[in-house]
Amino acid sequence: MDQKRTFKALVVDDDATVTRLLVRGLMQQGFTSDTAVDGSEAEEKVAKSQYDAVVTDLRMPKKHGHALALHLLSLPQRPVIVVHTGLVEPKLAKDLLARGVDDILFKPFDIGLLATKVRVLVERKIAPTAQAEENSKQAECAVDEAQQSEGPTHEMPVSLANIESKLSSLSRILPVSSVGLDVYNMASTDRSEAPQIAAAIQQDATLAAEVLRLANSTFYNASGQRIVHLERAVKQIGLKRIGELALSTNALSALTSGLLPWLNVDLTWKRSMAAGRSIELLIEQGENRQVEKGLFLSAIMHPLGRVVLGTLFPKRYEMMIQRCGSNEGTLLEQERAAFPIDHSEVMANILASWKIPSDIHAPLRHFLADRSSLGKLPDPIRSQIDLLILAIFMGNVAIAQWESWDSIDIPPASMLRKMGISSPSGMLAKIKLCVKQLASLRADRTGTSIKSERTELSRELAYCDLSGSPFDFLPEITSPMGIKLIKHSPEELNDLEGAVLVNCVGVAPQRLVAKARRASRQQLLIVTDFEPRDEYREYGQTVALPVRSARLRTVCWEATHAIGRK
Repeated sequence: MDQKRTFKALVVDDDATVTRLLVRGLMQQGFTSDTAVDGSEAEEKVAKSQYDAVVTDLRMPKKHGHALALHLLSLPQRPVIVVHTGLVEPKLAKDLLARGVDDILFKPFDIGLLATKVRVLVERKIAPTAQAEENSKQAECAVDEAQQSEGPTHEMPVSLANIESKLSSLSRILPVSSVGLDVYNMASTDRSEAPQIAAAIQQDATLAAEVLRLANSTFYNASGQRIVHLERAVKQIGLKRIGELALSTNALSALTSGLLPWLNVDLTWKRSMAAGRSIELLIEQGENRQVEKGLFLSAIMHPLGRVVLGTLFPKRYEMMIQRCGSNEGTLLEQERAAFPIDHSEVMANILASWKIPSDIHAPLRHFLADRSSLGKLPDPIRSQIDLLILAIFMGNVAIAQWESWDSIDIPPASMLRKMGISSPSGMLAKIKLCVKQLASLRADRTGTSIKSERTELSRELAYCDLSGSPFDFLPEITSPMGIKLIKHSPEELNDLEGAVLVNCVGVAPQRLVAKARRASRQQLLIVTDFEPRDEYREYGQTVALPVRSARLRTVCWEATHAIGRK
């Protein structure tokens, strides 16, 4: 007989003769076996040792095989489960198979056939994991090669050919398991149902554990009723989302496991998930279902392209982060100067390499383009990008945690109205609740809680909103920076003393001129996206959007200090 890899099995049966025959048959297929006389003893042994397969009868004293099978299915890294029974009951068999049991054989059966089936099932189960490990090793080697070939840090921009070459050599930079891609493809069609998708997920123990964790989180399971079966977990999350979540879960885990000293893994994960929830609410509230295709996947994958570039060009990113700390613009501006394509396009290229259809990742290709370029795009892609911009922005506002190099660009009121968003405040409240739920999920996932980095309010600044937007985002942005804005009506602007922050997003200079006729020069901090800005400068300091997070905080704090000196 050919040399075979050795596996470990647990045979559970109260019939000593059947147990002996099964142990002998499994031994011929390369298994060493332990035995148990019922489900209770079996659970005790499973708790103490790891088995590749459990072969169990149904009818047994103390605890029967059906209860044992359900217990095994609830384990994060469960063994292959094969049931044998003399009870020819189709409903029972269908129930067990639907819940995830790998096979059922009815007595009388051929011992050799059963042992062969167990061997095949075990080999099939470990194949994706083994391949993923091999892919991960190859990816690490490719990353090392790419980083070594980065060369010395210098001022010269990176060529497109250089990036394409590195991405080509790093086709497995995200060692997403074939199971993750299979689940995504299955969920993308109308032909697959929950039992089939659950069976596919079951082939990847890590992914199965993550899906169960998601389904049991307060984010997806407000009732708190524990879910132990993958099929029910798939239904709880929803067939519409399970494929995208499976793919993104693999990608997030693969990318954020690297060692990038500047990367806040928790914040990246929260921004990904919050953006996904935001896009769902925007589609629902604005009735934008006709353009929703691909938006959820784009929203949850949007932060990862930057991590890819950071992995490929670690020295350059170290230099860019240092420049951001020296008040030289946002990290996005640094990236645009250094690379011919932005990190959002990089993520779209990676999705394309996974054979994800182009219409799914198209929004990512244009997401970071300037507004003039976006204005030339036709619908539906323009509407998709507007929704994506709004979702990511609202997700970030709800998280209330800003990196110093973040670029903040407040969407104008016209965008909210175009998207049919009538209640941004209610939507933001829902996203904030989602963020709290994400904290509990992250704690369950990692064993540690996410601590808020919100700064205690220590400065107040007079504030006036001229934007006419259905929701004023600026106080939400400045609050975690330690700036509390004291709101005043536009009619009060001329009567206010000291520095005043004025929201002029989407506002022509004439409106400010009409409201600030008697306002003294240099007392206004004017936040605006309007071009040109010369007319604003007549009334004070201009804060041009997009603005670096650290700059917005600095100018506001300097204004509050000025108040304190008066």
